[in-house]
Amino acid sequence: MLVGLYVEGDELHGAAATITRSVSTPHALSGVTVAAAAADQVSATVAGVVSTRLAVISGYSTQAASITAAAAVRLHANASTYRDQEELNAAALGSTSAPAPSTTTAPAGVGLSLVAAVAPTGAAMPAGVTPTDGKSIAALIHCGPGPASLLAAADAARAHAAELRNVGNDIRSGRSQLARSWQSPAAQNAQTWLAMLERWYVDHAACAAATGRICAQQAEVFTSTRAATPHLEEFAELERRLIAARQANTASGGRYASVITALQTQLAALQSRAVTAYADYTTRAADLVADTAAAPPQTVQALDNSTIKEAPPGPLPKAPWEYNNGYTTTVHARGPDGTVVDGGSLVSLDDVWKELHRCFNCNFPIGGAPQAFPAVGDQLPLEMKVAGAQLANLPVQVTQIQRTADAIDIEFATLPGHEDGPGSTIHFRWTEQAGTPHLDIRGYITEGPGSDDGPFAAPERLGYTALAKMVWQPYIDNVVTHVVQAKGYEALPRYVVGGH
Repeated sequence: MLVGLYVEGDELHGAAATITRSVSTPHALSGVTVAAAAADQVSATVAGVVSTRLAVISGYSTQAASITAAAAVRLHANASTYRDQEELNAAALGSTSAPAPSTTTAPAGVGLSLVAAVAPTGAAMPAGVTPTDGKSIAALIHCGPGPASLLAAADAARAHAAELRNVGNDIRSGRSQLARSWQSPAAQNAQTWLAMLERWYVDHAACAAATGRICAQQAEVFTSTRAATPHLEEFAELERRLIAARQANTASGGRYASVITALQTQLAALQSRAVTAYADYTTRAADLVADTAAAPPQTVQALDNSTIKEAPPGPLPKAPWEYNNGYTTTVHARGPDGTVVDGGSLVSLDDVWKELHRCFNCNFPIGGAPQAFPAVGDQLPLEMKVAGAQLANLPVQVTQIQRTADAIDIEFATLPGHEDGPGSTIHFRWTEQAGTPHLDIRGYITEGPGSDDGPFAAPERLGYTALAKMVWQPYIDNVVTHVVQAKGYEALPRYVVGGH
């Protein structure tokens, strides 16, 4: 005999219909992907990460729709089973013979899924190009369809969040009907599982809405980055004028030197604008990462089962990394007879050592360096500036100064407050190769850009390495410039990106 059993078959059928009232397949996110706003690495990575997130949300929503439909089918089946049993009981009561003993057992309740619990796969990460200087930043950022795809994805994600909230509300209404129409241990199991499913829909809707906000925010970030980045035509115009000024200066015996200096300054400022805009873009793009979606519950489980959504994860683990950049000079030198040669061909390793001792901060491209050559143990309050604006505090302590016949080694270790984190180092190694100076720089980063083990780590590292390439190029160029000038040559222009 069943104990504590109460069933209203029609109400149970009604509850089953209610919980699937708003379930729709395909839904608003079905097939939605995001195209890269531009051809650069950051834009491509943003598009890939967001597309993957949308695909995962969409896939889980499709699974949940099938699971919810399966739950409704089970409820309908339970209602039909009870109704059939009532009809059998009524027929038995109307018979003149003794009724057969009842062997009815309560249905097991909702929860048998018709869908395998397979995590959806995301979109393939699109390729992107890592810019190497301000000019390439301008070319890449202004090449592409812009943020329209991100904005369309934001609208789709918001619409899907509304769909998910509607399903959650319908499940809550269905549970209320269920409470009125079905009372038994199996009914309690069904209530427990439906409550978990409702909670999942609420959380999944929040996840979809958050992704919509991410898409909209990233569209805004890209728009502001594109607006702040100079156009390639601006670089071309300044370079054209600079070439003309150099030619006029040669023909006039040096009367256009001030014009050349002014154009060099403008070109450096243009480079700085592009580098600053792209560095800000990289940082703000990395800040838009959100928690991943959770899979829907598959079966009836106890309330403390792991299908209940866990708390958001803590900070991503740190993954120290390093970059290794090699530099040769971009400076050319014009001799008294007008012959132009590679500036590096006039500079020896001894010349480098003497020039660094003559005036260290005249050559070192980061602000805060001393004029006198530093010694091991010295603490240097370095800071990164671009176009006069401070970007980062970079305090360091000198840990190595070594001169051999073949190399000059200088190493700094970070002090508290350094952007790269405690325990980071940067090593400068000067050598002479093929008759010209060569500078190798190894940066070891513990907690700076690219050290989080997340989806943006790889592009952050690429961006940081490219930024380091631009920042440190003036180090060798400054040394070569001053040495060739001291030897009576004219140093031809070079870009200056970061520093004083």
